[in-house]
Amino acid sequence: MSSQDAEKLNASTTSVPPKPTTPPPASSVWDKLPPWVSKNLRSWKSWKLVLRCWAASWVSFLIMLPNKSLATLGNTAFFALLVSVMVPPNMPYQVFMFAITTLVLGLALGWALACAGMAAALAARDQTLLKETLQRTAQSAAGLANPDALFQSAIFNGDFLDTRSTVVFGVFLGFGCFIFALIRAYAPKLTIMSVFGTIAIDIFCSFGPLFPFSQYTLLNSLLTAVACYIAIALVFITLLFPESLNHSYLSSAVELLDKFKGILAMQEEVLSSDPHDVSPGTPLANKTNMARVTMIQQLQQLMGQKQFLNLEFSWGRWNGDDVKDMLEPMQVVATRLGS
Repeated sequence: MSSQDAEKLNASTTSVPPKPTTPPPASSVWDKLPPWVSKNLRSWKSWKLVLRCWAASWVSFLIMLPNKSLATLGNTAFFALLVSVMVPPNMPYQVFMFAITTLVLGLALGWALACAGMAAALAARDQTLLKETLQRTAQSAAGLANPDALFQSAIFNGDFLDTRSTVVFGVFLGFGCFIFALIRAYAPKLTIMSVFGTIAIDIFCSFGPLFPFSQYTLLNSLLTAVACYIAIALVFITLLFPESLNHSYLSSAVELLDKFKGILAMQEEVLSSDPHDVSPGTPLANKTNMARVTMIQQLQQLMGQKQFLNLEFSWGRWNGDDVKDMLEPMQVVATRLGS
């Protein structure tokens, strides 16, 4: 065997050392959290919204502590705190005013339907039975120092319940809930109105059959608590980290552009990966689907706010129409990236 053949044999039998692989980047705490959590925790804008909503809810709770304010608010004083959670002040002034307007309209519509139900129920009540119950209660209250307390106790004990009146209230309750369910189904933007309208008619028609006479002001306490929260929320929206709708819209548009950039950067990872890695259910497929879903949600949010852009007074190089002109090309890009 010649020396050249020996060198070839040694070269063929010598193992080639593997190429050093770069270790994967160390994952941080933020990577272990869901994207919507890590993003908001690192966003100063999100913290400002949290602080504003927290302050409004805290003040709504504090007004229940003094006896004077609690006596003024009545039995539904907690409703101010409840509304602060259901309709928080985490939106620009115009959008919040629209939400609050629909809330009040829902309460008013539910109240109106319930009042109509009470009028019909009183007309359907058995007058003979009512007179007998009133006479019996009046005889029991004779000689008492506080007969009004006895009448009030008799009312809430159900002494004046009447089958006809209760049935009429039940019919109006079912009809009102059906109307508000239709509103929620066919007009999703009026969901707040339908929810609070259902609450109003539910409360009224639940307590209405107990009263033997007209009591159309049953929801006064509820509206007082709602009015207190509206005042609190408007103060915090105006004074604590105020933000115009145009500025909020532009910030959302910038976030949408960042999502476009992220999806485009993800294309290289998808094209360079194995076909089995992009099959449904794999981490990469879930990642791309989640990116598309968040992109579409951001675009829908922009489309829902565009009709409010020209409702505010603004001074600058751009107006609401200029901002809305960006939406159409963004829709085209989102359609192509989402396909």
